[in-house]
Amino acid sequence: MKKGMVYIIVILLSILFIGCKNSNNNTINNTSTNEKIECQDTGFGGMPNAEKTIETQPLNQMKKIYCNFVEGNATKFGEIIGMDIEKKELYINYYYTQLDDAEPTYKLSDNEIEEFLNIIETYKVQEWEQEYILKEYADSNNYYSWAVYMQNEDNTVEKHRGEANTSYSEKVKPPNYDEFRAAMIEFVDRCDIEFSRIPLSEIVREKRSLEQVKKVVCIFMQENIDDERKVIAIDIENKELYVDYEITQIDYEEPTCMLTDSEIEELLNIIKEYKIQEWDYEYVYEEYEHSLERYVWTVYLENEDNTVEEHWGLTDTFNSAGVKPPNYDEFKVAMEEFADRCISRDK
Repeated sequence: MKKGMVYIIVILLSILFIGCKNSNNNTINNTSTNEKIECQDTGFGGMPNAEKTIETQPLNQMKKIYCNFVEGNATKFGEIIGMDIEKKELYINYYYTQLDDAEPTYKLSDNEIEEFLNIIETYKVQEWEQEYILKEYADSNNYYSWAVYMQNEDNTVEKHRGEANTSYSEKVKPPNYDEFRAAMIEFVDRCDIEFSRIPLSEIVREKRSLEQVKKVVCIFMQENIDDERKVIAIDIENKELYVDYEITQIDYEEPTCMLTDSEIEELLNIIKEYKIQEWDYEYVYEEYEHSLERYVWTVYLENEDNTVEEHWGLTDTFNSAGVKPPNYDEFKVAMEEFADRCISRDK
Protein backbone atom coordinates (compact mmCIF):
# COMPACT_ATOMS: atom_id res chain seq x y z
CA MET A 1 0.00 0.00 0.00
CA LYS A 2 2.76 2.39 0.95
CA LYS A 3 4.65 1.52 -2.21
CA GLY A 4 1.55 2.30 -4.28
CA MET A 5 1.21 5.72 -2.66
CA VAL A 6 4.88 6.46 -3.38
CA TYR A 7 4.42 5.60 -7.07
CA ILE A 8 1.36 7.87 -7.31
CA ILE A 9 3.25 10.78 -5.69
CA VAL A 10 6.22 10.33 -8.04
CA ILE A 11 3.93 10.35 -11.10
CA LEU A 12 2.11 13.49 -9.92
CA LEU A 13 5.40 15.31 -9.29
CA SER A 14 6.65 14.32 -12.75
CA ILE A 15 3.52 15.70 -14.40
CA LEU A 16 3.83 18.93 -12.38
CA PHE A 17 7.52 19.30 -13.36
CA ILE A 18 6.82 18.80 -17.07
CA GLY A 19 3.95 21.27 -16.95
CA CYS A 20 6.12 23.92 -15.33
CA LYS A 21 8.88 23.32 -17.85
CA ASN A 22 6.54 23.70 -20.83
CA SER A 23 5.05 26.89 -19.40
CA ASN A 24 8.52 28.48 -19.42
CA ASN A 25 9.22 27.64 -23.07
CA ASN A 26 8.65 30.14 -25.88
CA THR A 27 5.06 29.43 -27.01
CA ILE A 28 2.22 30.58 -29.22
CA ASN A 29 -1.48 30.69 -28.35
CA ASN A 30 -3.95 28.45 -30.12
CA THR A 31 -6.95 30.78 -30.25
CA SER A 32 -9.54 27.99 -30.31
CA THR A 33 -8.20 25.79 -27.46
CA ASN A 34 -5.69 28.03 -25.62
CA GLU A 35 -3.22 25.16 -26.03
CA LYS A 36 0.46 26.13 -25.80
CA ILE A 37 2.64 25.09 -28.76
CA GLU A 38 6.42 25.35 -28.75
CA CYS A 39 7.87 27.62 -31.44
CA GLN A 40 11.60 28.11 -31.94
CA ASP A 41 13.38 31.06 -33.49
CA THR A 42 14.43 29.81 -36.92
CA GLY A 43 16.17 33.03 -37.97
CA PHE A 44 15.86 34.29 -41.53
CA GLY A 45 16.90 30.96 -43.00
CA GLY A 46 13.97 29.06 -41.51
CA MET A 47 11.24 31.56 -42.31
CA PRO A 48 9.58 29.65 -45.20
CA ASN A 49 9.17 26.52 -43.05
CA ALA A 50 8.54 28.17 -39.68
CA GLU A 51 5.26 27.92 -37.77
CA LYS A 52 2.64 30.11 -39.47
CA THR A 53 1.02 32.93 -37.57
CA ILE A 54 -2.49 31.87 -36.54
CA GLU A 55 -3.86 35.38 -36.52
CA THR A 56 -2.46 38.75 -37.58
CA GLN A 57 -0.29 40.37 -34.92
CA PRO A 58 0.48 44.08 -34.46
CA LEU A 59 3.37 45.47 -36.50
CA ASN A 60 5.08 46.61 -33.32
CA GLN A 61 5.52 42.92 -32.47
CA MET A 62 7.47 42.21 -35.66
CA LYS A 63 11.15 41.40 -35.19
CA LYS A 64 12.29 40.29 -38.67
CA ILE A 65 10.99 40.97 -42.18
CA TYR A 66 12.07 39.50 -45.51
CA CYS A 67 10.86 40.65 -48.95
CA ASN A 68 11.81 39.20 -52.33
CA PHE A 69 10.63 41.29 -55.29
CA VAL A 70 13.03 40.03 -57.98
CA GLU A 71 11.72 40.41 -61.52
CA GLY A 72 13.75 39.20 -64.47
CA ASN A 73 17.07 37.36 -64.56
CA ALA A 74 19.23 40.05 -62.92
CA THR A 75 18.65 41.16 -59.34
CA LYS A 76 18.65 44.94 -59.01
CA PHE A 77 19.64 46.75 -55.84
CA GLY A 78 16.78 46.74 -53.34
CA GLU A 79 14.73 43.91 -54.86
CA ILE A 80 15.59 41.61 -51.93
CA ILE A 81 15.26 43.18 -48.49
CA GLY A 82 15.87 41.73 -45.04
CA MET A 83 15.36 43.71 -41.84
CA ASP A 84 16.22 42.73 -38.28
CA ILE A 85 14.14 45.22 -36.33
CA GLU A 86 15.57 44.29 -32.93
CA LYS A 87 19.15 44.87 -34.10
CA LYS A 88 18.18 47.77 -36.42
CA GLU A 89 19.95 46.10 -39.34
CA LEU A 90 19.07 46.25 -43.02
CA TYR A 91 20.29 43.63 -45.50
CA ILE A 92 20.09 44.19 -49.25
CA ASN A 93 20.14 41.53 -52.00
CA TYR A 94 20.81 38.54 -49.76
CA TYR A 95 18.51 35.53 -50.09
CA TYR A 96 16.95 34.34 -46.84
CA THR A 97 19.33 31.36 -46.77
CA GLN A 98 22.30 33.76 -46.65
CA LEU A 99 21.04 36.35 -44.18
CA ASP A 100 21.89 34.70 -40.87
CA ASP A 101 25.61 34.74 -41.78
CA ALA A 102 25.67 38.03 -43.70
CA GLU A 103 27.04 41.39 -42.61
CA PRO A 104 24.35 44.11 -42.53
CA THR A 105 24.31 46.50 -45.45
CA TYR A 106 23.10 49.40 -43.33
CA LYS A 107 22.31 50.35 -39.71
CA LEU A 108 18.81 51.79 -39.36
CA SER A 109 17.58 54.65 -37.22
CA ASP A 110 14.36 54.45 -35.21
CA ASN A 111 12.71 56.81 -37.71
CA GLU A 112 13.70 54.61 -40.64
CA ILE A 113 12.26 51.53 -38.94
CA GLU A 114 9.03 53.42 -38.28
CA GLU A 115 8.91 54.48 -41.94
CA PHE A 116 9.49 50.88 -43.05
CA LEU A 117 6.62 49.60 -40.91
CA ASN A 118 4.36 52.43 -42.09
CA ILE A 119 4.87 51.26 -45.68
CA ILE A 120 3.65 47.79 -44.72
CA GLU A 121 0.63 49.32 -43.00
CA THR A 122 -0.14 51.77 -45.83
CA TYR A 123 -0.34 49.04 -48.47
CA LYS A 124 -2.26 46.68 -46.14
CA VAL A 125 0.17 43.83 -46.60
CA GLN A 126 -1.23 41.98 -43.58
CA GLU A 127 -4.62 41.82 -45.31
CA TRP A 128 -3.20 39.87 -48.25
CA GLU A 129 -3.94 36.18 -48.71
CA GLN A 130 -1.21 33.77 -47.67
CA GLU A 131 -0.79 32.31 -51.16
CA TYR A 132 -1.34 33.50 -54.72
CA ILE A 133 -0.21 30.45 -56.68
CA LEU A 134 -1.00 29.17 -60.16
CA LYS A 135 0.24 25.67 -60.93
CA GLU A 136 1.00 26.60 -64.54
CA TYR A 137 4.50 27.62 -63.43
CA ALA A 138 5.47 24.03 -62.57
CA ASP A 139 6.51 22.89 -66.05
CA SER A 140 7.92 26.18 -67.23
CA ASN A 141 11.40 27.69 -67.24
CA ASN A 142 9.77 31.13 -67.11
CA TYR A 143 9.26 31.12 -63.36
CA TYR A 144 7.94 34.14 -61.45
CA SER A 145 7.66 34.42 -57.69
CA TRP A 146 7.54 36.91 -54.85
CA ALA A 147 7.50 36.52 -51.06
CA VAL A 148 6.98 38.57 -47.91
CA TYR A 149 7.76 36.91 -44.57
CA MET A 150 7.29 38.66 -41.21
CA GLN A 151 8.54 37.04 -38.00
CA ASN A 152 6.72 37.95 -34.78
CA GLU A 153 7.99 38.15 -31.22
CA ASP A 154 6.59 34.66 -30.56
CA ASN A 155 8.69 33.37 -33.52
CA THR A 156 5.69 32.54 -35.68
CA VAL A 157 5.94 33.85 -39.25
CA GLU A 158 3.26 35.64 -41.23
CA LYS A 159 3.72 34.47 -44.82
CA HIS A 160 2.52 35.91 -48.12
CA ARG A 161 3.79 34.64 -51.46
CA GLY A 162 2.97 34.24 -55.13
CA GLU A 163 4.15 31.83 -57.81
CA ALA A 164 3.31 31.42 -61.48
CA ASN A 165 4.60 31.29 -65.02
CA THR A 166 5.80 34.77 -65.99
CA SER A 167 2.87 34.95 -68.43
CA TYR A 168 0.52 34.87 -65.44
CA SER A 169 2.54 37.09 -63.09
CA GLU A 170 -0.17 39.75 -62.83
CA LYS A 171 -2.65 37.13 -61.63
CA VAL A 172 -0.58 36.25 -58.56
CA LYS A 173 -0.13 39.80 -57.29
CA PRO A 174 -2.32 40.97 -54.38
CA PRO A 175 -3.90 44.44 -54.23
CA ASN A 176 -1.32 47.26 -54.17
CA TYR A 177 1.57 44.82 -54.72
CA ASP A 178 3.33 46.89 -57.41
CA GLU A 179 2.93 50.07 -55.36
CA PHE A 180 4.23 48.31 -52.23
CA ARG A 181 7.22 46.91 -54.14
CA ALA A 182 8.07 50.37 -55.54
CA ALA A 183 7.72 52.01 -52.11
CA MET A 184 10.06 49.49 -50.49
CA ILE A 185 12.72 49.89 -53.18
CA GLU A 186 12.44 53.69 -52.89
CA PHE A 187 12.86 53.35 -49.11
CA VAL A 188 16.15 51.50 -49.63
CA ASP A 189 17.32 54.14 -52.10
CA ARG A 190 16.63 56.88 -49.54
CA CYS A 191 18.75 55.19 -46.89
CA ASP A 192 22.24 56.63 -46.69
CA ILE A 193 23.87 53.60 -48.32
CA GLU A 194 26.79 54.60 -50.49
CA PHE A 195 29.76 52.23 -50.60
CA SER A 196 28.03 49.17 -49.09
CA ARG A 197 25.69 48.99 -52.06
CA ILE A 198 28.44 48.81 -54.67
CA PRO A 199 29.12 45.02 -54.62
CA LEU A 200 25.34 44.42 -54.67
CA SER A 201 24.46 46.81 -57.49
CA GLU A 202 23.66 46.04 -61.11
CA ILE A 203 26.85 45.12 -62.97
CA VAL A 204 27.24 46.58 -66.46
CA ARG A 205 29.36 44.93 -69.12
CA GLU A 206 30.07 48.08 -71.05
CA LYS A 207 32.57 50.88 -70.79
CA ARG A 208 31.24 54.22 -69.54
CA SER A 209 32.91 57.58 -69.80
CA LEU A 210 35.18 58.36 -66.84
CA GLU A 211 33.22 61.60 -66.43
CA GLN A 212 30.27 59.43 -65.34
CA VAL A 213 32.22 57.62 -62.61
CA LYS A 214 31.31 58.83 -59.11
CA LYS A 215 33.05 56.24 -56.90
CA VAL A 216 36.15 54.09 -57.23
CA VAL A 217 37.01 51.16 -54.97
CA CYS A 218 40.21 49.14 -55.28
CA ILE A 219 40.68 46.04 -53.14
CA PHE A 220 44.18 44.64 -53.38
CA MET A 221 44.02 41.60 -51.15
CA GLN A 222 45.95 38.43 -50.47
CA GLU A 223 44.08 36.46 -47.83
CA ASN A 224 45.88 35.36 -44.65
CA ILE A 225 48.72 37.85 -45.25
CA ASP A 226 47.69 41.14 -43.65
CA ASP A 227 50.48 43.35 -44.98
CA GLU A 228 49.51 42.49 -48.57
CA ARG A 229 46.00 43.86 -48.16
CA LYS A 230 45.01 47.35 -49.20
CA VAL A 231 41.59 48.95 -49.71
CA ILE A 232 41.44 52.35 -51.41
CA ALA A 233 38.04 53.97 -51.92
CA ILE A 234 37.27 57.38 -53.41
CA ASP A 235 34.00 59.28 -53.40
CA ILE A 236 34.57 61.59 -56.36
CA GLU A 237 31.43 63.69 -55.84
CA ASN A 238 32.28 64.49 -52.21
CA LYS A 239 36.08 64.49 -52.80
CA GLU A 240 36.69 61.92 -50.05
CA LEU A 241 39.43 59.28 -49.75
CA TYR A 242 39.07 56.20 -47.52
CA VAL A 243 41.98 53.85 -46.91
CA ASP A 244 41.94 50.38 -45.32
CA TYR A 245 38.28 50.21 -44.35
CA GLU A 246 36.08 47.24 -45.27
CA ILE A 247 33.69 48.32 -47.97
CA THR A 248 30.76 47.61 -45.62
CA GLN A 249 32.29 49.95 -42.99
CA ILE A 250 33.04 52.99 -45.11
CA ASP A 251 29.54 54.46 -44.82
CA TYR A 252 30.01 54.75 -41.05
CA GLU A 253 33.55 56.14 -41.06
CA GLU A 254 35.06 59.57 -41.45
CA PRO A 255 37.18 59.96 -44.62
CA THR A 256 40.89 59.37 -44.23
CA CYS A 257 41.42 62.69 -45.99
CA MET A 258 39.72 65.13 -48.33
CA LEU A 259 40.84 65.47 -51.95
CA THR A 260 41.47 68.51 -54.09
CA ASP A 261 40.20 68.95 -57.65
CA SER A 262 43.70 68.31 -58.99
CA GLU A 263 43.92 65.06 -57.00
CA ILE A 264 40.59 63.89 -58.42
CA GLU A 265 41.95 64.63 -61.89
CA GLU A 266 45.13 62.70 -61.04
CA LEU A 267 43.05 59.70 -59.93
CA LEU A 268 41.10 59.61 -63.20
CA ASN A 269 44.33 59.93 -65.16
CA ILE A 270 45.75 56.87 -63.36
CA ILE A 271 42.67 54.84 -64.33
CA LYS A 272 43.01 56.07 -67.89
CA GLU A 273 46.79 55.57 -68.11
CA TYR A 274 46.66 51.93 -67.02
CA LYS A 275 43.60 51.25 -69.19
CA ILE A 276 41.50 49.74 -66.41
CA GLN A 277 38.33 49.90 -68.48
CA GLU A 278 39.95 47.75 -71.14
CA TRP A 279 40.57 44.90 -68.69
CA ASP A 280 38.46 41.76 -68.86
CA TYR A 281 35.74 41.58 -66.25
CA GLU A 282 36.95 38.31 -64.73
CA TYR A 283 40.37 36.70 -64.24
CA VAL A 284 39.71 33.46 -62.38
CA TYR A 285 41.92 30.42 -61.96
CA GLU A 286 39.47 27.63 -61.15
CA GLU A 287 41.88 25.54 -59.07
CA TYR A 288 41.97 28.13 -56.28
CA GLU A 289 39.40 26.22 -54.22
CA HIS A 290 41.99 23.57 -53.32
CA SER A 291 44.20 26.11 -51.59
CA LEU A 292 43.92 27.50 -48.07
CA GLU A 293 45.33 30.86 -49.23
CA ARG A 294 43.38 32.77 -51.85
CA TYR A 295 44.62 35.73 -53.84
CA VAL A 296 41.85 38.21 -54.60
CA TRP A 297 41.64 41.65 -56.15
CA THR A 298 38.69 43.80 -57.24
CA VAL A 299 38.24 47.18 -58.89
CA TYR A 300 34.78 48.79 -58.81
CA LEU A 301 33.80 51.88 -60.81
CA GLU A 302 30.34 53.12 -59.82
CA ASN A 303 28.54 55.24 -62.41
CA GLU A 304 26.13 58.14 -62.00
CA ASP A 305 23.15 55.83 -62.56
CA ASN A 306 24.34 53.54 -59.71
CA THR A 307 25.37 50.76 -62.08
CA VAL A 308 28.83 49.30 -61.47
CA GLU A 309 31.69 48.31 -63.75
CA GLU A 310 33.51 45.49 -61.99
CA HIS A 311 36.89 43.88 -62.71
CA TRP A 312 38.21 41.12 -60.46
CA GLY A 313 40.63 38.24 -60.14
CA LEU A 314 40.68 35.14 -57.95
CA THR A 315 43.10 32.25 -57.49
CA ASP A 316 45.46 30.81 -54.87
CA THR A 317 48.62 32.58 -53.75
CA PHE A 318 50.80 30.36 -55.95
CA ASN A 319 49.05 31.36 -59.17
CA SER A 320 48.50 35.09 -58.61
CA ALA A 321 50.35 36.09 -61.77
CA GLY A 322 47.78 34.20 -63.82
CA VAL A 323 44.87 36.42 -62.75
CA LYS A 324 46.52 39.81 -63.22
CA PRO A 325 45.51 41.89 -66.23
CA PRO A 326 48.03 44.00 -68.17
CA ASN A 327 49.64 46.70 -66.01
CA TYR A 328 47.95 45.42 -62.84
CA ASP A 329 51.07 45.64 -60.64
CA GLU A 330 51.89 49.10 -61.96
CA PHE A 331 48.31 50.25 -61.36
CA LYS A 332 48.37 48.87 -57.81
CA VAL A 333 51.61 50.73 -57.02
CA ALA A 334 50.29 53.95 -58.61
CA MET A 335 47.10 53.84 -56.53
CA GLU A 336 48.95 53.15 -53.28
CA GLU A 337 51.39 55.99 -53.95
CA PHE A 338 48.48 58.29 -54.84
CA ALA A 339 46.77 57.51 -51.53
CA ASP A 340 49.98 58.00 -49.56
CA ARG A 341 50.63 61.39 -51.18
CA CYS A 342 47.10 62.61 -50.47
CA ILE A 343 47.26 61.52 -46.83
CA SER A 344 50.70 63.10 -46.34
CA ARG A 345 49.54 66.37 -47.87
CA ASP A 346 46.48 66.44 -45.62
CA LYS A 347 48.50 66.04 -42.38
